Amino acid sequence: MNRIPALFVSHGSPMTALQLPHEHDGEPADRYALALAEFGRRALPGARAIVVMSAHWLAAGPVLVSTGARNRIQHDFAGFPRGLYDLTYDCPGSPEISTEIQGLLAGAGIDAELAANHPLDHGAWMPLRFVRPQADLPVIQLSIPMQYEARQVLKLGKVLSELRERGVLLVGSGGAVHNLDKIQWHGRQGPPLASAWAFNDWVKENLQTAQIETLLGFQDEGPQVNEAHPSNEHFLPIFFTVGSSLKGDRAHILHDEIQYGSLSMLVFEMSGLSPAGDGPRH
Repeated sequence: MNRIPALFVSHGSPMTALQLPHEHDGEPADRYALALAEFGRRALPGARAIVVMSAHWLAAGPVLVSTGARNRIQHDFAGFPRGLYDLTYDCPGSPEISTEIQGLLAGAGIDAELAANHPLDHGAWMPLRFVRPQADLPVIQLSIPMQYEARQVLKLGKVLSELRERGVLLVGSGGAVHNLDKIQWHGRQGPPLASAWAFNDWVKENLQTAQIETLLGFQDEGPQVNEAHPSNEHFLPIFFTVGSSLKGDRAHILHDEIQYGSLSMLVFEMSGLSPAGDGPRH
């Protein structure tokens, strides 16, 4: 079975879910949606399942692993257009793979529990609508324990990295820059805040030069970190993806953009095969 890349997606605003990954009525495809769709077409033939760690499932205690034969989603946001609440992602789960994940974590001394009937939050289902629109692969979601720091999340990715050799896509979903207090709702494509670009570029540089220890020290090392991340939950999933690296992998940028002034839409994969050029900045 082919090795599946690991993926990080900055999931941005829930409104992103309404964008199209293809031309429609003469309008061009949304570049972010297109990048995710192209990744899915290239990386997922023969895939067995998808495992997602989203910034929106923080829970006290052990790592929680969603389980069940069928997933449901939650529209865990408010105040958006009605069409957003009509969207769904009707994908299966896999109790067998959930148990496999729990066993791998337990074998590494990490406390993990199965969580029956936990719905997928928008950090999981929204990008997967572009990556795998068929919704035919089992999806399992992992929580981020509230007490975890970056190095512990990195370890989670490392422990589960062998699943990539078994046909499983590992996804971290958060935001390379995420500051809702500074968001400019009137300007999706407006100019980004200088602090947002500074931190976003710092993240990219350290990903592409594999300076993982520097990234782990983001709270001390990152430029204007408090402006980029008033809280850390959207940055931690990056370490799940980076921790999932296997020998020969490096970071490939698939999309690079700041929306609404303060939301990075950075997408990257960890893989040993270079895509057709790293994505441009927008």
